[in-house]
Amino acid sequence: VSNVLSSAGVQKVDVIYEWRMWGRGQDRSKLPQKSAIDAVFLEVTSRHIVLDIENWEGLGDSNHELVEKYTTVAKWARTAIREKNIKIGFYGVVPIRDYWGAVLVNSSRNHVWKKGNLERKLIANSVDILYPSAYTFYKDIPQWIAFAEAQVSEARKMAEGKPVFLFIWPKFHDSNKLLRGNYIGDSYFKVQLDVARRLADGVVVWDKNDCSETAEWRQYLRNYLNATGG
Repeated sequence: VSNVLSSAGVQKVDVIYEWRMWGRGQDRSKLPQKSAIDAVFLEVTSRHIVLDIENWEGLGDSNHELVEKYTTVAKWARTAIREKNIKIGFYGVVPIRDYWGAVLVNSSRNHVWKKGNLERKLIANSVDILYPSAYTFYKDIPQWIAFAEAQVSEARKMAEGKPVFLFIWPKFHDSNKLLRGNYIGDSYFKVQLDVARRLADGVVVWDKNDCSETAEWRQYLRNYLNATGG
């Protein structure tokens, strides 16, 4: 976290990416080595640890198989934790990251999405915090709000009182070929922050290249936090 945002009360979240859990040339469709998870937790510097394993989605595994994989990693992470106040969770796993599954209410895709989420309940049981994803795919703000509301609603059903932190990215997603990488703008970003404040227990603002303290979204976030009191 930059000094600019630290002064506004923003805390660092450690996102553990796949490359930190699998060695070069290892098959990422399989479980990582337990020793790799142990090594990762020797390096963590935050109270909030987000395990980001996206490669397993879309491989054709059943939800039962995915539950087995994710809960095994969560169990290993718990044994590797050196401090009691460290909280773990998975990015975008419960609920499932499916924009149209969340948005197309009462459609067959929506029903499949909800059924899949129920089948992943054991993953929610294995973590301390749920991190649903609500990245920005399109310019349609009302539709994004519906997406975020559905993601948090499903997370709440599985969380059983555990905190829910919404992941947002104030740039358009890479899948949008025309807009990808562009800042979504202050007004859209404000909507997202307002929605996160209304629905979730916390928000994680993520960016690929977040080193610059002068980034537009960082400047706006600082002003937003100062105006709202954090």
